Amino acid sequence: MTPSLAALAMLAVTASPWPTVDATPAGAPSGTGAQDAAVIAGVSRPFVLPPLSGAAENATSWFTWLTRVRGVPLEHAHLLRDGEATRERLLAAADKARTEVGPGGTLWIVFIGYGAPAPAGDDGLLVGADAQPTELSLLERSVAQSQLLSAARGAQRATVAIFDAAFSGAAADGVAPLVPGSQATLPLRTAAPAAGTVLLSSSDARTGPLPGHDRPAFSYLLLGALRGWGDGNGDGRVTAAEAVAYAQHALVVAAPDRPQPPSVSGAPLDVVLSDDARERGPDLLAVVNSVRSVAPPPSPGTVPIVPPPPSAREQAFREREIYLSFDRKWLRRDRPEPLARQDLIDAGRPLAPDAARLVEDITSRQARLGNPLVWVLPPVAGGLVGAAGGIAIGAAVPSTHQGLAYAIAVPVGTVLLAGIGTLAVSMPIGLSGLLSEDDKHRLDNAEHELADAINAAERNKLGLEPR
Repeated sequence: MTPSLAALAMLAVTASPWPTVDATPAGAPSGTGAQDAAVIAGVSRPFVLPPLSGAAENATSWFTWLTRVRGVPLEHAHLLRDGEATRERLLAAADKARTEVGPGGTLWIVFIGYGAPAPAGDDGLLVGADAQPTELSLLERSVAQSQLLSAARGAQRATVAIFDAAFSGAAADGVAPLVPGSQATLPLRTAAPAAGTVLLSSSDARTGPLPGHDRPAFSYLLLGALRGWGDGNGDGRVTAAEAVAYAQHALVVAAPDRPQPPSVSGAPLDVVLSDDARERGPDLLAVVNSVRSVAPPPSPGTVPIVPPPPSAREQAFREREIYLSFDRKWLRRDRPEPLARQDLIDAGRPLAPDAARLVEDITSRQARLGNPLVWVLPPVAGGLVGAAGGIAIGAAVPSTHQGLAYAIAVPVGTVLLAGIGTLAVSMPIGLSGLLSEDDKHRLDNAEHELADAINAAERNKLGLEPR
């Protein structure tokens, strides 16, 4: 390395008192992730919303650690940076990754960017790169964390989800709202993660960098913990509980003004996330003292970000765009009523025939569950056959006992064969309309594929760039 290059490298290293997490730690890869798959997304530069320094860079650092240290196969690690991290691509990557996890493997989901509360207050939204600073756009161009986890649900042994996003709807400073004029609020309640899912989340109230650093704090510290900083008992292995405990401790020392610490939920919390993690972490007190000894530069005045008005063609597309509301109805702005599922099938069949067939098949199965003929005709037919059989038996009995024979054989035959008709015909056909979790997931993905195909065709017809 030439002296000038060496000086630049030293300057890059010493520019921040916090150690880098970009380089591969010393030692061979653990290889424990050979059966894993991963979705990593980081949005530093959204199309319109304020920049979030270091988010995409943290995502790249996670990608490097997962592939070079954990040993996740490169073809099974899906990295989405900045404009790539849209709602559709996040869901598509999660759906693909769940099929790539091998036996006993783990699916990793890492999102670093903006968050917002769901309207009902029961979930957090991961804001897509193309969201506009309006409430409607945040709803339409974001992914609920529960929806992303559902899209990633497969046969994996465990799912590890890391969300470095403040679900208050505030910008990186924790004060200014993403939507001008709105008030940052926290989700009131969130459902517990599904079995086998460990959810590691930054503060709901605020995300942002550490003092003296330009990287989002939680995802940076958590990655450092997995490199060895969080190995509390010195066994070379870092569990989910150890990793979050390290991030919590580091934030208390470095940023005591943060209103809420990071959290971990789900089970098992003793799952080992990192093996052979030997890198020593920074001296937190020394780093903090170094940062505090330098007066921070004055912050520039906040300039409101005004989104450019949409073009006439873009406005025409928005009037015809199909989107899913939070009460699970497909809507189009130029139609007062929600779209029926059959509307999606008819419009999307030429564009996505496989998805249309899948939606049609599952829809026909669902229809059997509520079809009265399925539940009425087999038992009625069975009852009539049973009654006829009872009459035949009664007729074959001597006349002195025919009355008793009819009284017994007819009702018994009717009830018996009506029950057989229900058990043998109605229940297998009708209950086939009950959908498993996998069926619901496949239906949801297929409906989104149809809607995306219809929207893409509409944009193409109007001469607009694809999203």
